Amino acid sequence: MRKPSGDKTKITGAIWGPLNKTIICGHESGALTVIDAHDGEVLKHIAAHKGPVTDLQMHLHIPMFISASKDHTAKMMMMMNRIYDNGDDDYDSDIDDDDDDDDDDDDDEDDDDSDDDDSDDDDDSL
Repeated sequence: MRKPSGDKTKITGAIWGPLNKTIICGHESGALTVIDAHDGEVLKHIAAHKGPVTDLQMHLHIPMFISASKDHTAKMMMMMNRIYDNGDDDYDSDIDDDDDDDDDDDDDEDDDDSDDDDSDDDDDSL
């Protein structure tokens, strides 16, 4: 296997990413790299620590991991399928507030009609 080109320093630890599709490597430089497990391509390079990475642990149920370093810090990171830059994302909500209001109005109208029908029934009984 060839050495990933994301960081030229020694790899000090590695763990499997979610679904075993990636490998997360900690480096002597303090960097973290996320590598595609199939072809070895560096997907992400993060300058996470100021000292060598000493440990990496993956959460058992959530796609997140923690890294520890000789700089006396620990960093928790969430694995994402989509990368958001500066808060500018492509997320579109399927919920349209105007439609919800219209639905509520329709329900109210139906309730009003049923009340009118009930009052008519009351008048007929007299």
